[in-house]
Amino acid sequence: MHELPNFKELHFFIAVAESNGFAEAARSLSVTPSSLSRAVSSIEEKIGTSLIRRTTRSMSLTVEGAAFLVKAKQIIQQLEDLQDVGREAANPRGVIRVNAAVPFMLHVIIPNLSEFRELYPDIDLYLSMSDSVIDLITARTDVAFRLGELGDSQLLARRMGTSKWRLVASPEYLEKKGWPHTISDLEKMDQVRFTYPQYLNDWQFKAGRLANRPHPAVHAENGEAIRQAVLAGLGVAQFSDFMIEDDIRKGHVISLFEEELV
Repeated sequence: MHELPNFKELHFFIAVAESNGFAEAARSLSVTPSSLSRAVSSIEEKIGTSLIRRTTRSMSLTVEGAAFLVKAKQIIQQLEDLQDVGREAANPRGVIRVNAAVPFMLHVIIPNLSEFRELYPDIDLYLSMSDSVIDLITARTDVAFRLGELGDSQLLARRMGTSKWRLVASPEYLEKKGWPHTISDLEKMDQVRFTYPQYLNDWQFKAGRLANRPHPAVHAENGEAIRQAVLAGLGVAQFSDFMIEDDIRKGHVISLFEEELV
């Protein structure tokens, strides 16, 4: 297999052809005319034909040289396009549609968007929220975040992390209703319940479940609505720590039987 012209040689040849001379091309590229002449001669030797007619006063492309110029410019453009692919891989761009449960979107995703935008300024994010399982294709969603066990699915999934449970009530509610001293005391309290999924209402302790669920104070399908109901003193509810940790730290709610929850 014959040796092929390299990128630098093609670049030099194009400059000479478009400048109609070695001297002008050398000035524009900040190289010597002799280096350009060697590059053109190298190409001619490699492909076995003359590309430029040289005289002491002028130069012109041969028929083969004119045809070679067209092809050389196409090759250079294609090589530059390949470089663009690499740059785009290093600097992602485009649209990403993200769906998550309302609490996860509000307490985890949105607080981190500023940092994400700094890292990936050319990505346009479209955010949607749903506490139920959605059809990613029908909903035109690229990425969905969900908590809990993943059911049978053909979708590509990755575990992103873990979250601990927190059972909480507001100080005002506990002062009014009485503080629970044992886990069984929770059965006498009011539960703020999730309408879906039901397992969120089944509080799991190291000693097992409660014999009887507490009386429901209110039902809501949205985790943020449940949180607001607890903050308003309507009863007790269980949350993932990412959702309620800040309220615990500020004293807005009290964490109950933290060491007993599983």
